[in-house]
Parts: sequence; structure tokens; C-alpha cells
Amino acid sequence: AGLTRGSRSENWNWTDEWRTRFGMDYQLDKKSVVSVEGSFSDNQASQQEKDEIRSDNGNPTENTVQQSRAKHHQPQRYWDISFYADRKWTNGLKTQLALDYYNRKQNQDYAFTSDLYDSELNLIQADNARFLNKTQRHLKGFSYTLDLSWKIQDGFELKTGTKGSFSEVDNSSEYDY
Repeated sequence: AGLTRGSRSENWNWTDEWRTRFGMDYQLDKKSVVSVEGSFSDNQASQQEKDEIRSDNGNPTENTVQQSRAKHHQPQRYWDISFYADRKWTNGLKTQLALDYYNRKQNQDYAFTSDLYDSELNLIQADNARFLNKTQRHLKGFSYTLDLSWKIQDGFELKTGTKGSFSEVDNSSEYDY
């Protein structure tokens, strides 16, 4: 008689997500336009899993059952806001300004445990295998652009500008085996 294995799995998934977005453009006068836009997202996702593996090698005293459980929770929250302004000063001079701020958080909590039983379902070893993982990520930042353009003469235009960004990143992880 050889080794035979049987397995069974159960999964439960759950997601709760909420999103919103807004925007507004406003013409201040015939030469000026401003715009504001924002978005927000909140996602709470969870998953649970249960597995069972039965090993049978023909000898009842050596048959085993391994039961494992996993839980995974991964919430994330994003929000962004943008501002844009466009101004035509004269027939030849134009400026554009864009500002963006973003804030993104994502966490993860994953736990896996496995217990080993004999064929009569008597516990042989608790936490035969164990793994825990917790991570936190946070990114926030600000970016800008400022563009100037001049029409020098028919068919020619001079453009110049600047752009930059500032960001802060915080990552942390915890592992336990």
C-alpha cells in the first residue's frame, strides 16, 4: 500500500469598498480658469481560509491529519486633491499652475497556523507551522508644476516652467515564524 492524500478547502471572502470623486471648474473671467478635483477611496478586504489534508500510508498508527487556518485582512485608504489654474495675461503670455496632494495608506495583517493530528483526531502538535506578517505602508506627498509660455511672433512660442515633488514614505513590516 502506498501513501494516499485527501484534501478539503473552505474560503470566505469579504470586501467593503467606498469611493467618491468630486470636481469643479470655474471661469473667473474671460482670461482665467480654476479647477479643483478630489477623490477618496476606502477599501476593507478580508479573507479566511481553512484547509485539511489527510495522509494515509496503510499503517493506522502513522496516519495524520493536518488542519491549517489563514486570515488575511488588507485595509487601504487613498485620497487625492488637485488644484489647477490657467491665466491668459495678454495675447502672447499664458501661465498654468497645477498643485497635487496625495495620501495613501495600506495595511496588511496575515496569520497562518497549522496543527497536526493523528488519525483519531488527537492533537500531536499545535502550531506545527505558523506564520504571521503585518505590514504598514504610508505614502504622502505634494507636487507642483508652473508653466509660462509667450508667443514671440507668428509660428514661434517660447515655453519655460518648473516642477517638483516632495514625498514621505513610511514602511514597516513584522514577521514571526
